[in-house]
Amino acid sequence: MTQRVTFLLADLKLGGIQSMVDSLARGLERAKFDPSFVVFDAEGVLADALRRDGYEVRFVPRRPGFDRSLPARLREAFRALGTNIVHAHNRTALFYGVLARGFSRTPGLIYTEHDRAFPEALKVRLLHAILSRRVDAVAAVCSFVRDAIVATERFPADRTHVIVNGVKDPGAPADRDSIRRGVRAEFQLDPQRPFVLAVGHLTPVKDHALLLDAIATLPPEQRPNLVIAGDGELRGALEAQRTRLGLDSRVHLPGYRRDVDRLLLACDVLAMSSRSEGLSIALIEAAARGVPIVATRVGGNPEVVVDGESGVLVPHGDPKAFGGALRRLLCDPQRLHAMGLRGRAEFEHKFLLPTMIDRYQELYMHAARLPI
Repeated sequence: MTQRVTFLLADLKLGGIQSMVDSLARGLERAKFDPSFVVFDAEGVLADALRRDGYEVRFVPRRPGFDRSLPARLREAFRALGTNIVHAHNRTALFYGVLARGFSRTPGLIYTEHDRAFPEALKVRLLHAILSRRVDAVAAVCSFVRDAIVATERFPADRTHVIVNGVKDPGAPADRDSIRRGVRAEFQLDPQRPFVLAVGHLTPVKDHALLLDAIATLPPEQRPNLVIAGDGELRGALEAQRTRLGLDSRVHLPGYRRDVDRLLLACDVLAMSSRSEGLSIALIEAAARGVPIVATRVGGNPEVVVDGESGVLVPHGDPKAFGGALRRLLCDPQRLHAMGLRGRAEFEHKFLLPTMIDRYQELYMHAARLPI
């Protein structure tokens, strides 16, 4: 019997969580699992793409504050979709998913924790300890997140598993040199300077301000081209900072991009300056393309980047260290090449999409109380 799996999350905009959910849903064995989607804050461009491809997507809008009516409306959506298993992503979905399920043991409920700041306030930790006992299984995207929710929020250790994010192997590009030339021409990048790429929402947790400060610590003749692919609430502040630091000719903010893989093929280094991370899809995609990484040593980043071998990890909050790491790498083409090869090997060993899909399918069978 096919099991209807309904993914419950805030929205289907462009982002790491949404990309992971999209890839997981599309990769499920359709003879066993039939995916659908419920979002409660917004839809987004991925919702449009999923609908075009025949998937059911429902928007059940959440009202500001605690929405007392949302659990009942979610429950009705699950019934209408014929949901057997709810797969909730991040803590708001956990909260409303548990309330929608009520005291019933159906539908099955799986929860994935992607990332957040630890530790939370005491009342939040107590709430999560209670909620986590109302789900059939919990997946954490990396060991750092798993250890944090078990230690600080008392998630049940025997039901909390590490399932690392995986991405589809992009394969060999047809003509990398042509792609590099095309991207550089599009952004009018100085061809004599290296190209650094950053990918992520323009929000405080991603701390792109640190990255701009890091570029500004370098002598003007050593400053690379920087493209930050993403958008968000801090766009205006970052544009103002760029001008204040004299980086208008070096730093480009093109907004959200659907062609991140193309940008990865053109860049020399991927930079990530986050304050907090779970297991970043952007880092994994960079490793898949053999792109060396400079990232902050936070969250699950050390589980992707082998420091000194596939990239460099620096402390968060130290723009001089970040800028220095970029400068040393970009001045050493042989080291860049060797790091790219090691990153690609790490990707093949740890982060292949079929492995992630298999692990989640096992959890779904458990939640549906079916033999694996």
